[in-house]
Amino acid sequence: MRYRNPFCDKVIFESIEYFLQSSKRKKYLGNFSSKYRNIKDIDFPFGWKDPKNTFTVDFWKHIFPNAKIIHIYRNPIDVASSYLERDLIKYNNFKWTWKKKLKREFLISNNFHRNFRINTIEDGYDLWQEYVDKAISLKHEFPDYLEIKYEDFLANPFEKLKQLAHFSGLAISDEKIKMETRDIKKERAYAFVNNPNYYKIYQDLKGKELMQQLGYDNL
Repeated sequence: MRYRNPFCDKVIFESIEYFLQSSKRKKYLGNFSSKYRNIKDIDFPFGWKDPKNTFTVDFWKHIFPNAKIIHIYRNPIDVASSYLERDLIKYNNFKWTWKKKLKREFLISNNFHRNFRINTIEDGYDLWQEYVDKAISLKHEFPDYLEIKYEDFLANPFEKLKQLAHFSGLAISDEKIKMETRDIKKERAYAFVNNPNYYKIYQDLKGKELMQQLGYDNL
């Protein structure tokens, strides 16, 4: 975002407008693609989850000026460790084939993605802080902004999902919410405490200002 300028913004806005009404909308709309020729024409509550929205929100705000923002944050040790472990599994399972090599010659393969900014939990914390700081700042820009702590959601999924549904303008019965939350695994909260190495890193990071601000400094 540091290289933004009026020309850059114009190109991005035009590209977004094009793709919102192009055939690619079918990947998002599915069976609704024949009814809505442009994603902006949708007349019911909808949304999407993508961490990159944190930094591209200025563009989406231009496209959807009445957008609502839902910020769900999780403690950085679980976030970083999950990412590193998932990356390692993908790396170990990745096998080159002649098709993948050929594909690599023409475009970047989606079969394996490596984030070169995250090699340690500490690296993960730094990236997490960038995202969370930016996401928190959005509450001053959007009148419809909801912030939920992931661990609070796991502790009380029924009430939190009910809050999310109401905020999103969705009419959902209590029975439906109970059904959707019945398989939530509450033990996923603070999973890192069971790993001595991760817990030691947490001890070194818990004094940071953002950790204290979000209540992650006293587990």
